[in-house]
Amino acid sequence: MHLQRSWLDRSLWPSLALFGAMLAVFQFTPADLLIQDRLFDFRTGRWLVDRNAWGPTFLFHKLPKYLIIGFAVLLLLKAHAAGRWKRFSRLKPVPWRRAWVVLGCLALTPVSVSIGKQFTNVFCPWDVERYGGPQPYVRIMSAYDPAHPPSDCGKCWPAGHASAGFALAALASLAVTSRGRLYGTLTGLLTGGVMGIYQMMKGAHYTSDTLATLFLAWIIHLLLRRALKPDTPALK
Repeated sequence: MHLQRSWLDRSLWPSLALFGAMLAVFQFTPADLLIQDRLFDFRTGRWLVDRNAWGPTFLFHKLPKYLIIGFAVLLLLKAHAAGRWKRFSRLKPVPWRRAWVVLGCLALTPVSVSIGKQFTNVFCPWDVERYGGPQPYVRIMSAYDPAHPPSDCGKCWPAGHASAGFALAALASLAVTSRGRLYGTLTGLLTGGVMGIYQMMKGAHYTSDTLATLFLAWIIHLLLRRALKPDTPALK
């Protein structure tokens, strides 16, 4: 049976190219600092959002994580429990291939980000001297000055908190229509964007950190589509 390829399956190589272009822009321009300067008050030494404020922390840090975990559990039940266990018989089943593209992206994106943090040695904005911290500022593809080495290992690139939000872009693979795929993609972009901007506003990440996570989540999603082929008729 011939299946027409969707725009999702044609977007892998363009996404990789855009990822490389993004890295080049932030490596060879001061874009990160120009944006971050707007979020920091140099007179008071404070970020636009207080990292210790309870309200923003709950709304933009804790609550999204709880909701995404709850969604993942529900999706797992709909893919594997609905129709098999009487207790979940009212749940409408979801084809397992589609479900596992989303679940795989939700799992692999944070793991990949966590691994990346261990090797990139980039500090958060609140850690660097420009914003009152003790560490030197260095871009992702640059080396530290041997005469001014960091006193610790930076672990802020890519952005971790927004990773689960951006991974929700894999919801595009649950849909069967172009409009549904667009809505799924926008859901992930919006969720991850809100979570990432919150981190930027309190000095936890630069724009490039957040965009790197966005591209990583999307590329993982596309690779999972190639591996699981969710548009293939589900096995009976």
